[in-house]
Amino acid sequence: MSWFKWTGNGKAGTCDGGEGWTSFTQKQNEKIQQAEKGGKTKVSVGTWGLDLEACIMTTKRRNGDKVQRAIGKTSEETEIPRPAPRKRTARSTSPARRKKQKRSMSPVKKITLPDDETQVMTFGARKLNKKTIAVISSLLEECPRITRIPLASAANRMLSHVREWLIALGRRPAESGMKIQLKNQMDLDDDTELNIGKKFKLNCGDAQKLKNAAKITVVSGGLSDGPETTILPPKHVLTPLEHVESKQVMVSGPVYITFDNQYRSKSQTNTVLACSIPGINFEYSQEDLGYFCTTEGTKRKHLNEKIVTKTMKEVWSHALTVMAGEGVKYPVLCAIGCGEFKGKFPNVPKLWASTLFDVLAANPGFGFDCVLVSLPTFGEDNFSIFSSSFNSKDEAHLPCPVVMVEDYSMVTLADELASSGHASSLLNPSDVEAVRKGYIGMYWDGGHIALEELLALQTTLLLHHRGLNKALWSSPATEIDVKI
Repeated sequence: MSWFKWTGNGKAGTCDGGEGWTSFTQKQNEKIQQAEKGGKTKVSVGTWGLDLEACIMTTKRRNGDKVQRAIGKTSEETEIPRPAPRKRTARSTSPARRKKQKRSMSPVKKITLPDDETQVMTFGARKLNKKTIAVISSLLEECPRITRIPLASAANRMLSHVREWLIALGRRPAESGMKIQLKNQMDLDDDTELNIGKKFKLNCGDAQKLKNAAKITVVSGGLSDGPETTILPPKHVLTPLEHVESKQVMVSGPVYITFDNQYRSKSQTNTVLACSIPGINFEYSQEDLGYFCTTEGTKRKHLNEKIVTKTMKEVWSHALTVMAGEGVKYPVLCAIGCGEFKGKFPNVPKLWASTLFDVLAANPGFGFDCVLVSLPTFGEDNFSIFSSSFNSKDEAHLPCPVVMVEDYSMVTLADELASSGHASSLLNPSDVEAVRKGYIGMYWDGGHIALEELLALQTTLLLHHRGLNKALWSSPATEIDVKI
């Protein structure tokens, strides 16, 4: 693979993750072409894997800037277009203006992979070390791109297999819907083998261990009536306050990923930590709209950003605190609340991105090697919004590197990390009914298919459901302190 080093000060250096480190491509021995307007100049580009003993070559552009690239010891000539000269503007003596100009001249941390238009951006690159570089480069090379098929079609490929292993556990064949009732609660021998599709095999002993490892956590002081009221009866109707306060509740535990990127049954690998927590629903929830928005007459006009950002920070901090406590080194996150749930407020994704940065900056003790954010483009360009938000902040405050990737599945990334022996996790944007009443997976067996339902089918997440795990939903929740 080819590696590049862009230094911000024009001095020679090595590919050690210093300031201005930007990107790498994924195919070895492939020419790198960069489309820019203007004339052309020839440079040499080598391919050298992770050999940090690279020589440095400097080329001067017409505008006087120096561009340094780390190249390999064997190389081939590649055409790289020369950019058109920039128009010079008068320099301002204003400190604010100079700061803005300095930021605009920073190296671009955007990677365009040679085989398609998938983008990767790295922030906090100075925190990268050789080990992390090797892990991330291998991850992006091995992982397939996201499968662009409708979620309902993906669910149909897995649904019959999931029903079969639940029937083997004791679910009635005629039962459907989000409720699960077993004739016997896992009253099977530990060596009894459950088949999930053609390849994945899960014995009851392992299933029991997954159940026992699950837990329910609630932010300290997050519920008005105390943590003892975290779990609600199935027939309970949530009050508006209970609905809003459900963002303080999370269900987490290890899961196996049972289907691959094409939704085909796969062999067993290591577990990943799944964290199910609700975001803010600005599209369908009248309770959320009433609490998080200001009103003018009978119309809701604006977001109350002070309350919104506080809640978003609590969601991020809760999930990341639990992940860190479970020893996760490579959390894989998604754009929670940035799809349909953003409603008519286009700045919601920007707020989620900004609060994620703030929470990471405020918690250097998390101890992550790298945070990955999966941002596939399905009509909503959350990749550009998240990367732009991070780029507007001082990345020196990040305690670890953050890698944003477009068109990679969160599940596939977490699974590939786990199979390579790295402790990883994924984030399930859940529902308030799910985390308060135990219906993890929600409408997995008929109904609207969203990410939570897909995760319930693609992993063993249903072992967190109250119908399969009565012990979990009979125990008190654990209070947890979060820092925002």
